[in-house]
Amino acid sequence: MVDVAFLFHRLALSYVLDWVILLALAAAAAAFTILAPTHTPFAPPPFALNTTSPSSSSFLSPTSPTAGISLPYLPDTVTIPVVFLTAVVAPAAITLLVSLLLRGPRVSIKRRLWEWHTAWLGLALSVVMGFFVVQTLKNLFGKLRPDFLERCGVDPARAREAAWQVGLGLVTWEVCGNREGGPAGGREGARWVSKAEFEDGFRSFPSGHCTIAFAGLLYLTLFLSAKLSAVLPFLPSTPAGTHTPRTHAAAAPLHLLLLTLLPTGAATYIAGTRYADGKHHGFDVLISSIFGAACAWFAFRWYHLPVRRGEGWAWAPRSNGAAFGVGVGAGGYGNQRGIGGDLEAGKKEEGMGMGALGAQPAGAGAWQGGQEQVEMENFAAGAGRGVSGSSTRPLREA
Repeated sequence: MVDVAFLFHRLALSYVLDWVILLALAAAAAAFTILAPTHTPFAPPPFALNTTSPSSSSFLSPTSPTAGISLPYLPDTVTIPVVFLTAVVAPAAITLLVSLLLRGPRVSIKRRLWEWHTAWLGLALSVVMGFFVVQTLKNLFGKLRPDFLERCGVDPARAREAAWQVGLGLVTWEVCGNREGGPAGGREGARWVSKAEFEDGFRSFPSGHCTIAFAGLLYLTLFLSAKLSAVLPFLPSTPAGTHTPRTHAAAAPLHLLLLTLLPTGAATYIAGTRYADGKHHGFDVLISSIFGAACAWFAFRWYHLPVRRGEGWAWAPRSNGAAFGVGVGAGGYGNQRGIGGDLEAGKKEEGMGMGALGAQPAGAGAWQGGQEQVEMENFAAGAGRGVSGSSTRPLREA
């Protein structure tokens, strides 16, 4: 006799482990900030070698080797706390609110809680994945920020002495006068550069602001698009029954489209400020934004059905027997019984791919009803052996 309580606790423990892993990765990524980045050699400004004025045209010339790292040291338009509130806290609050206020058939309290849980799991996966990769690569690459020379405060005497020690007229970070902190550009009365800000001058790529902004806010856009059905109208891949192609779907109201795109617009603004403030090069902003968007898409699809065909629902929980992994030939992690349900109900639902919350999965559209008998016959004949159900197959997209 199977202990239902034991199976439920085992399944819950597997999701607790998911959260532990995400928290551990976030902590590890945060710890990387205390490690010193790669100190990339650089070309000193002409005035440091030629004893000319720092304001000479050669210093600001586009053809100068220092042109790409000579921008002024400006304050952040969007600070790190603001990015955290905008791209992490706000999406967490909005997804919670939307999940608990879901409208539609078959929306029980258990389903609402599960949608909330998967919404936060996906958001955490997206942000933590982006944060961890960014923090790792920043220190590894050691790319100089566009305002690096201002952070550095080159000491001309040291620069002239060390200019040919590295090769190709490059110097090392030892020529910087602000290694322990100092005024920007070495100018008296200029904005103060701390030791941490100087070290951060070697962390231009990837951009943490851009990655986190798109990881959190594009995830919110995908979430809202799914829940509000604010997607491009589409025709099903199966016959539409009594519907003609023209009447099968219609465009969502424009106010819903604007609502879903607003988070992505905010992410784009945040990324734009990093270029305007001289904190990152254009390449850094573009690639980091694309990477953050990839994190958002991957995390959303990891826990949710496709936006267009999933009717707004998350995937069901893992099956109890596959809480921590499956063997070869098992066919996946599909559920076999609902949370809080009994084993008999789970057995009845298994052949039809019923959802883990005791209801038909949201992705099963109206056209699926005609397939249930065929699915049941296939399952009874052994076609469904080793998998949790086959009726969800039409929902999966490449």
